Formats: sequence, structure tokens, C-alpha cells
Amino acid sequence: MAKKTFDYWYTCPILDKEITSIQETLEANINGLISDISPYIPEDALAKLAEQYAGDFYMDIESYIESVRSANSDIRNAAEKQIEEHQTEINNLEYDLNTKTYECNELEKTVAQLEDEVDALEDYIKELKQTINDSE
Repeated sequence: MAKKTFDYWYTCPILDKEITSIQETLEANINGLISDISPYIPEDALAKLAEQYAGDFYMDIESYIESVRSANSDIRNAAEKQIEEHQTEINNLEYDLNTKTYECNELEKTVAQLEDEVDALEDYIKELKQTINDSE
């Protein structure tokens, strides 16, 4: 029997992990950039600046990332809907097949009965012919 749901794991945990990686990469790159531009900024101030700038930058791009998450969800929903539609079609075709199989079996029975009647009529005709021949 066919699956009735989209057989693929949820990707939100993967997206969340990648978003965290993006945030860490942004912060590390900004930290390096600030350090290169102003090598005399104390380490703790540098870390705070990098964290702030990375957070600000992420806020600027967060809507794009959430659009990807939303598109991912839309893809899953579309797949679920298509699977449901195909399952309905499969069920309808199976029903039609069962109906046609039953009708075919009934027609085969009718054909067998008609063949029996034809055989009986042929026998009757032979008997009539024999009777006519005997009476002549």
C-alpha cells in the first residue's frame, strides 16, 4: 500500500542548526574584520562589538531566512496535498478495478450459462433431426 504522507524528515532542525552556523560565522568574520581594522580595541570590547554587529546584520537578513523556512513548509504541505490527491485517485481506481472484475466475473458466468443453453439447443436440434429422419 502506498504511503499516505510525505516520507521525508522535518527539516526545521537542520535549518535551525544552519542558522546558528550562519550567526557564528558572521560573528567570527566581523570580529576578524574589526580586529584587522582596529587592532588596538581590547578583546572584550571587540567581542561585544562583533556580537552586536553580527546580531544587527542577522536581524537584517532574518526575514529572508524565514522566507526559506516558510517555502520549505509550503513545499511539505504541497507534497502532502499531492500525496493525498494521488491516494484518493488510487483508491478510486482500485474501486473501479474491483467493480470491473466483479462485472467481468458475472459476464463470464452469463457466457457459461449461454454456452450451456446453446449446447442444449444443439442437442435438441440433433434429436429433432434424428426424429425427422426416423419418421421418413
